[in-house]
Amino acid sequence: MENVEAIIKEIIDNIFEGDNINIATTNKEIFDAELIDSDINLKRFYHLIILDKKQDIKPFFRALRNGGYIISFEKFDEEYLQDIGFSAISEIDNLQIIKKVHSWNDF
Repeated sequence: MENVEAIIKEIIDNIFEGDNINIATTNKEIFDAELIDSDINLKRFYHLIILDKKQDIKPFFRALRNGGYIISFEKFDEEYLQDIGFSAISEIDNLQIIKKVHSWNDF
């Protein structure tokens, strides 16, 4: 993947259009943002979370605001994602982009 950070910045610009947003990542080498892991205990705080590896996505779901996004380097099963409240699942340059659409299932 060529220049992953540039691709992520382009995705952010297209989705959020310069809005001031809270971004977190599981790997600061990929993107310079607040570093988090699956032990996070925040609810509905981040607008965008960047995941560099496959892991339990539920804590990250809780930490996302409604309408928030996850950009993942690893693909999650779309049926599973839809069952827990994500939709608008797409891919750009091997990155899976997942949108949180509701919070009725904030585990």
